[in-house]
Amino acid sequence: MTITIIEARQLSGTNMDPVVEVKVGEEARYTSQKSSTNCPYYNEVFVYDFNIPRDVFLDKMIVLTVLHSKNMLRS
Repeated sequence: MTITIIEARQLSGTNMDPVVEVKVGEEARYTSQKSSTNCPYYNEVFVYDFNIPRDVFLDKMIVLTVLHSKNMLRS
């Protein structure tokens, strides 16, 4: 499976350093950090390779979360 994160628009707040977390099932990956913007452009591709039966694969949840990179450093 391939997921492409292109951009985010009109994020609330100013002077943000946003990062997008892409989580498929329990596997999470992150985009690069974009500095001082609330409309970041990423154009990043994430490839997930699952060797599992199709019915198990279709039960996986895809979650996209936009985080302020400073919040990531605290956790």
